[in-house]
Amino acid sequence: MSIASNLANSITAGVQTSDPNGGGLGVKSLANTFDQKNSTCVDIARSYPWTQTKLDNRNDIPYIRLVEYRNNESILKRQAKFYSQQAFTSIKDAVNGTFSNGDASGLLSVYDEIWPTTNPTNWSYIFPYFNKTQFELTTPEWSKIDPPDLAGAGNATAGGLEKLGFKNLSTLIGGAVAVGELAMAGAELAVKAVSPQVGTVDRPRVFTEHSSRSITISFPLYNTIKQDDWKNNRDFYYRFASQNLFNKRDFITGLPPVWYTVYVPGQYYSRASSVTNFNVENLGNSRLAYGSYIVPDAYQITITLQEMLMPSLNQFQAILPNGSNQVTVK
Repeated sequence: MSIASNLANSITAGVQTSDPNGGGLGVKSLANTFDQKNSTCVDIARSYPWTQTKLDNRNDIPYIRLVEYRNNESILKRQAKFYSQQAFTSIKDAVNGTFSNGDASGLLSVYDEIWPTTNPTNWSYIFPYFNKTQFELTTPEWSKIDPPDLAGAGNATAGGLEKLGFKNLSTLIGGAVAVGELAMAGAELAVKAVSPQVGTVDRPRVFTEHSSRSITISFPLYNTIKQDDWKNNRDFYYRFASQNLFNKRDFITGLPPVWYTVYVPGQYYSRASSVTNFNVENLGNSRLAYGSYIVPDAYQITITLQEMLMPSLNQFQAILPNGSNQVTVK
């Protein structure tokens, strides 16, 4: 058996590779992904040689679970679908005078239009997870509200209404703007009369965002416990790397890397995270196998995942014990 055929048979054994975007331009140059029809869970924590602990004694190992998805929609289609939905909802709420409080059927359903989970690759991963951080939340300083530009906003509104034929209403708004500017001028004059401080230092503030979070997973994979461990270890990191690489489709287009939902029992949940760092380090002595593979005593795997959604109460409460929307892991 040749080196190339040995590599191909080992990597694709039991895995149905496919082109999720077949039929388009330039597909002859598109490399195979490992997307498959049936679900497969790669349970590193309980089945792979990252520890000398026997398999029967690993039920209490802390773990992190990743479920893999792929976005195969065009940018224009995604933008039109998301922003048209947002515009429709805003107009409907404005007409009715009410605004939605979210879908009561699920805390996470509010993210369905942003990161839909309708296109899974059918790969999931369970990694051993040991981290000193139980919970982390960083919020930048709330932004100060600047003084309103009554003239600019009012004149723009009045002009738009006049073009639409609402001349009387535009005149009314113009008068209101003039009154508002007069009131602001009077307030500023009063401040200057009683205080040496000019301008408003303490102003109302508005919340802008929570800072996104990243999470790092690190574990070894030993190649020396059993004879064929290195093949399974190599195939795992080859598949994982392949799924997280940009796949060039033709001169212009390509298939983006996958993204993941991330779950740590009772501690952490992210609806959408991407791999920002994947590092495989050789540990110990290395030897040449099959004349083509450099096999070390162990691989040190490091994976960093960056959230693509702002931390929210929805995602936090989805993992709380006994919650009606608790994330479950099969």
